Amino acid sequence: MTHKLELETIHTAKAGTSKEAGPTAVDGHTTRLKTVAASPASYFHMGNALRGENRLDDAISCYQRAVSLAPVFAEAYNNMGLVFQEKGDLEASIHCFQKALESNPELFHAYFNMGVSFKDREDVNDAVFCFQKALLLRPKLSSAYNRLGTIFREQGKLDKALFCFKKELEIDPKNAQAYNNLGSTFYDTGAVSEAVRCFQNSLRLRPDHVETHWNLSLAHLALGNYAEGWRGYEYRFKRNSHRPSFPEQLGIPRWDGTSFVGKRLLVLEEQGLGDNLQFVRYLPMVKARGGTVLLKTDKRLLKLFRGIEGLDEIEAWPSDTMPSVDFDFYIPMMSLPWIFGTTLATIPARVPYIRPDQQKVDAWRERINGKGMKVGLVWACSPTSPTELISSRGRSCHLMHFLPLSRIPGISLYGLQKGEAAGQVRELCSHHGHIINLGEAFEDFSDTAAAIANLDLMISIDTSVAHLSGAMGKPTWLLLQSVSDFRWLRQREDSPWYPTMRLFRQERPGHWAGVIGRVCSEVRSRLSRGPGTP
Repeated sequence: MTHKLELETIHTAKAGTSKEAGPTAVDGHTTRLKTVAASPASYFHMGNALRGENRLDDAISCYQRAVSLAPVFAEAYNNMGLVFQEKGDLEASIHCFQKALESNPELFHAYFNMGVSFKDREDVNDAVFCFQKALLLRPKLSSAYNRLGTIFREQGKLDKALFCFKKELEIDPKNAQAYNNLGSTFYDTGAVSEAVRCFQNSLRLRPDHVETHWNLSLAHLALGNYAEGWRGYEYRFKRNSHRPSFPEQLGIPRWDGTSFVGKRLLVLEEQGLGDNLQFVRYLPMVKARGGTVLLKTDKRLLKLFRGIEGLDEIEAWPSDTMPSVDFDFYIPMMSLPWIFGTTLATIPARVPYIRPDQQKVDAWRERINGKGMKVGLVWACSPTSPTELISSRGRSCHLMHFLPLSRIPGISLYGLQKGEAAGQVRELCSHHGHIINLGEAFEDFSDTAAAIANLDLMISIDTSVAHLSGAMGKPTWLLLQSVSDFRWLRQREDSPWYPTMRLFRQERPGHWAGVIGRVCSEVRSRLSRGPGTP
């Protein structure tokens, strides 16, 4: 998940903002042109007033009359472009801004506005050009630095993004959103402590800003500051993207961690599959405080979670429908670390806490019958969940990077990959590597777990399969980007959440070859030590 950046805008002439006089009248919510001598200024002012009333087509008509009478009326072209922009007609808006600049090449906000349209049209290079031109004409235009910084961050040009957000703050040192954006970019570079300072500066200027509180919580979690992190993580329920659950809508009380003996508590699944696999570990602690524990989960996890310790009942139903069970309280699953005051030292890390169905384990053993060390592999992630700090761009690794691993004597390689990336198996095999992909035959995670039970080692990109393997106590090697999700902390090769997991991090962004090289070296070392070695 990425930190949310905030975009600034330039306010240009609307109703009542121009210094030119013009014969307009406003009667309630209806604006009317009086019968006056038609002039470009009067049509311009009327267009501004109509735009202010959101009568966009009428506003365009007025601006068109203005420029028909005064073909070099740059501000009229600019404002007409803004109206087309609001209507979503980006081509027409760009044409208007270009006409404005033909009439007045010094009109900096026309360059800025055209940059916005180009960015919305995904013509990023043209957008950058326009924002840079606006800055040449108005060097202290902070909103242009804001837009440029956002583009550069999306492109992964983090040094340029940092420069832009810092310039924005030089111009406007009390700009809370600029501090938020700067902090988000520092996080992307791995400078998480710097990010924390930026978010704190932002909150000093705007204490009630939800997105900054959310960003700060994720940074604290990445640094292992769990007391501050889990408390701030509750801000996820105040974000614009939050959709109230049915218990919230119905006014059913949320559990506060106290005893609920004789009552029924519903634990709600939350966010991605990996999150549910990671935090279902808290159910025994929940059960110790009360009566009946119910779990609402994803249907793909239903069979896997049946019989899990601390759980009395389990159901799967669509998130937009009412559950068929009665309950007295509810709690979102990812609030449990906060409820229990989790620190790095108190993570409930006993594994295994997920166990596969033995009949399925036996059935999959017939297909996982290769010689030597049996190694599972997942090389591509699914779309990111809302908990993640980073984009899914760059998280996946093409299977061809694992060609050296597939050629190591003494191992049998099994893919647990689903989805489009599973098709990469044919490409690897065509280059004299070998892998058998099992993932496409999985019906749900109970099959995935049964297959993992027959493996000696699981190697995975940061995906739900890695969480499952770790929860089963299977030796698991997790491959991470240079800047990874908060749950994997920083500068560590182990995970306090999964005792049998090792972390292999990129040394620089996008450099998977170094990671795979270290993995291959470790596999050879493990083979040399003999079977059963960690």
